[in-house]
Amino acid sequence: MISKFKEQSRMAKLQFLVVAGILLSAFIVALTLRHEQQELTNQGSSTNAIPVSVQRIQPKTLSIEKELTGNVKVQAYINVTPEVSGRVVWVSPQLLAGGEFQEKQPLFKIERTTYQAAVDQAAAGLKQFETELMLATAEAE
Repeated sequence: MISKFKEQSRMAKLQFLVVAGILLSAFIVALTLRHEQQELTNQGSSTNAIPVSVQRIQPKTLSIEKELTGNVKVQAYINVTPEVSGRVVWVSPQLLAGGEFQEKQPLFKIERTTYQAAVDQAAAGLKQFETELMLATAEAE
């Protein structure tokens, strides 16, 4: 704590010395310019004029590139919810922290036998319903 206070005190002294140095330099430059102005005034119109040139500044577009490192924070989380049930047998290699994937790209594969059995059972139920419907229609006529 004391060393931090000493460091702050040293920095304050250094800042004061820098400001004082700048002010002193400005004062010396002002005195020098005033002295030269008085000499020029005393000489009248002299042939010792200082040549001056003027340059026009043109706007220019510059591109700056900088390679930086840092940490990235997650902006949003998503939940992955399956539309069917079954055992997962494959997971996409892109499905990891920071991974990227496209719309409609498969992320998981579910074991086909369980899912296919449910599809086959639904198809059989549909076929049975169609048969019962045909039978009921035939009896009604």
